[in-house]
Amino acid sequence: MAIKRVKIKIEGQVQGVGFRFNAFLLSKKLDLSGWAKNLEDGAVEIEAQGDSQKVQDMIEWARIGPDSAQISNFNVEEMEILENEREFKI
Repeated sequence: MAIKRVKIKIEGQVQGVGFRFNAFLLSKKLDLSGWAKNLEDGAVEIEAQGDSQKVQDMIEWARIGPDSAQISNFNVEEMEILENEREFKI
């Protein structure tokens, strides 16, 4: 199993629409570690780590997000693996 970590930045109408909570729920289903947080500029940032295919599933979900999200910009950056991270946090 290949492990991968990415940082996803999602911009647009993405705060106050359940983006972080839904990312949390998906991370549990996919067995990913990492976190999701609101940024001061109105964006949401997600770091996700785990099996590379499952991380790809998170990326594909984040491109669309919850039904009420309106995404205007989307960026994915590969990150260094964190050895001691075991859970996903909001």
